[in-house]
Amino acid sequence: MSSSKNSINLFETCSEAPEAATALLQNQALVQIFAALDKDGDETRIVGGALRNALFGRPVHEIDLATTAAPETVMARAKAAGLRCIPTGLAHGTVTLLVEGETFETTSLREDVETDGRRAKVRFGRDFETDALRRDFTMNALFMTRDGRLFDYVGGLKDIAARKVRFIGEPARRICEDYLRILRFFRFSAEFGEGPLDPAGLAAALREREGLASLSRERVRAEILKLFCARRAVEVSEEICRAGLLGPLLASAPNPARLRRVAAIAPEPAAGPAPAARRALPRSAGGRRTLARAPAPFQRGVQAPRARGGRPHGAARAGRSSETR
Repeated sequence: MSSSKNSINLFETCSEAPEAATALLQNQALVQIFAALDKDGDETRIVGGALRNALFGRPVHEIDLATTAAPETVMARAKAAGLRCIPTGLAHGTVTLLVEGETFETTSLREDVETDGRRAKVRFGRDFETDALRRDFTMNALFMTRDGRLFDYVGGLKDIAARKVRFIGEPARRICEDYLRILRFFRFSAEFGEGPLDPAGLAAALREREGLASLSRERVRAEILKLFCARRAVEVSEEICRAGLLGPLLASAPNPARLRRVAAIAPEPAAGPAPAARRALPRSAGGRRTLARAPAPFQRGVQAPRARGGRPHGAARAGRSSETR
């Protein structure tokens, strides 16, 4: 974690935010948004990836916001303040505000009413803790107010300090809400974690892996490439391979040694390490580097094994609002 002039009690729900986090509040576009939205008892807070990256000392490229205001109220207040707003995903409470050339995804507080592994029906609310409990990992569930108070309802600060990627609550439940979280667990562990993967998270990922068949090729491909770009890509990929999960996601047998060689020689490209990641992918018969169309042996059209109790894993999640980056 970045050094700070402030001392944080990792076990308190609310504490004074460290300097690395409060620096985000100097963003003048953000000041305009707070002024526009925080009226009539509503409150808006910074949430998720921006705070995580700031506390890790990483660059912050985007700031996401959570608010007690309903999406229609967000749009009305933003327009009244002269701010441009885009109804990115009103069904899930997300409005994108464009201010001084920057975009801010602003999402109303919510809880899941129904999920099937890809999409969710949500109910809007006013409780930040309830909203935190529906998120994926503890380090992604931090909130900071406009006056610099940091709220941690799930132990995210402690896990950031320990560089531990943990699911919030029961890992299997979080995964079944969105099976992409299996791949995000490995990717975040490779990017932010240290040491072995969280045992409970790994066990749940392996147990629920059949659900990966419901994901689109594009979503799987994007997460795998991000994983191969991560700081500990080699180490985590080897651990996934030993667990028997990496092979089904690729178009051919995994080759961790190839990734290790590429990582040793490939420079970090200015626009991101995707080319190095692509060089680590296996080649298809036609010579193109590719990922499986669906996680083998769960190719579409092939009967996938049934989940515990004889229930097939859910399909379809399209339309669920994006997670913290």
